[in-house]
Amino acid sequence: MFTLWRFDPCNISWQGSVRVVRHLWYPHNNLASPPYWPAHATRSEVVYHSHRERLFGRNGPPSRLNEKCFLFGFVYLLLLLLIASAAQMMAEGWSYGESFYFYVITFTTVGFGDLYPQQARYITIPFIFLGLTAISNLLHAAAAMALIRRVTEGSYAKYETVETEKTVEKVAEV
Repeated sequence: MFTLWRFDPCNISWQGSVRVVRHLWYPHNNLASPPYWPAHATRSEVVYHSHRERLFGRNGPPSRLNEKCFLFGFVYLLLLLLIASAAQMMAEGWSYGESFYFYVITFTTVGFGDLYPQQARYITIPFIFLGLTAISNLLHAAAAMALIRRVTEGSYAKYETVETEKTVEKVAEV
């Protein structure tokens, strides 16, 4: 469960480095062999590794990965909207509703021109680039989700009928 040397994109984070540094700082806990390291794992590492496959697993149908990308893209866009609106509100002196409206209109490239920044242009420009990329990623994930669903809907129906026939044969044998 706790393989240290296997390449895993979900494990490239602070957790692996904390585990190594912890064993370098506390040599009396280290039994000089990597197989004994999981015995000293923290509770957060145990929870992370026990739920990693369920949360980040790619064992399901292909559309599931695209749905996760769409969900993460939507959450990223929403957080970006909230943070950018708060920054614009403080820098420009607008209300939160006005700054939220400004960024929604700007990110969707509608641009009515009724609101535009005057003092905080250097704050607005990076948020505009981040918002445009977030919208682009969200649209790409939505298109990929629809495409994968269209391509695979016939193959899953065939798979389900084959599995149903196998189940009926097993029940008939008993």
